[in-house]
Formats: sequence, C-alpha cells, structure tokens
Amino acid sequence: MYCLPGYFNFWKAYCMFQESSRVLLPLASPSLSASNPWFITEPKSLIPHCLMKIIVWNVQVAKKAQLQLKIGFINRTINPHILILTETMVNEQDTQRIIRTLRFRDFDFILLHNHVGGIWLMWKDENIVLDVIAKEHRAIHFSVLDKSTTKQCILTVVYAPAQNHQKNGFWTHLKNLTDIIKLPWCILGDCNEMLHAFEKIGGTQLCASWL
Repeated sequence: MYCLPGYFNFWKAYCMFQESSRVLLPLASPSLSASNPWFITEPKSLIPHCLMKIIVWNVQVAKKAQLQLKIGFINRTINPHILILTETMVNEQDTQRIIRTLRFRDFDFILLHNHVGGIWLMWKDENIVLDVIAKEHRAIHFSVLDKSTTKQCILTVVYAPAQNHQKNGFWTHLKNLTDIIKLPWCILGDCNEMLHAFEKIGGTQLCASWL
C-alpha cells in the first residue's frame, strides 16, 4: 500500500499480491509550483512496477470545473487500472454526464445518501476483470482478477459515517463480512477515523472517547 500526501488529498493504493510495503511517495500536480515540497518533475520514473494500480481520491464534491483536468493528469502520469472517487455529492444525471468525460469505459457508482457521500468506481479492462458484487449506501464491494497472474481479490471501497453514533453499526457490518469472504480482501476509501486528535484540523474538537 502506498500513501500519498499533497495537493490532491487522495490515497493511491498499489494492490500487490506477492509482497506488501508502505512508503510515502510525493506526486506532482499541473497547478503546483516548484517550491511545493511534493512537486516531482518525472513522476513516472518514481512509480514502482506493480501488478495493479488503484487510486482512491476524496474529491469533496465532484462537480468541479478542474476535475477533468486533474484526472487527465492522473491518467497520463500514473495510468491507474482503477480510479475511485469518494464524497462525490452529485445527483445521478450529473454523475452519468461527468463520468463519461473522464475516459473510463467501464464504471459503476452509488449516489449520495441523506445529502452525504457518493462513490464513483471507474476501471480499464485491458489487464483486469472487475465484477461488482454488491452496493450499499456507503460501500461498493467488487472482485478483481489480474489477467497476467490470474490472482483474484475482493476490494471494498467505503465512505464511512462521520457521525459517532453511526460508526459502530457500519464497522460491525463490515467485520461480519469476514465470515463469508474467503479471498484476499482490502478495504479502501474514506474511513472517517483518526488515531490521534492532532490529525484533525478545524471543526469540533475531538474527545478521547471518539478515537
């Protein structure tokens, strides 16, 4: 798993079936200046070879003028097999319209629920076989088969509840899925969880019982 800080505020996950590691890898953006500490002039050369490339990005409303430009940059520099956007906050008509401009032939999505959330799942089928298994208000479960290795796993992308009183039910439900999922399983997305109070900037101050 590779975690990226920086301008886009997304996580890039490399699903690697043969080994697992964690590194910090900065990424360039077309709108960043050279003074930014996460600016890279040759991002392609810093991306290690891997079996599958997945990007999960909390876009905090997908109906933005620069979304197509930024995703175009991601496709040119990283060329992910799977791109997932969370907290899209867009209705179905706009979801269909915007996704079709992003140059992913295959896609699925869940819409916002109670005025929050929304997840877009987009993929390229040249090297993988992706099948959506189930969709919920806050999660999409899907299987991925790597054609080159014939290895398969289950991925779940989530936009977890931020409200404390909804968290236990959500995570208990996911925990119960371990009884029926027998393949390797990875959960990605916006978990809305923090280990330390200093990770939160602004808003209501966290109390110890929430961590």
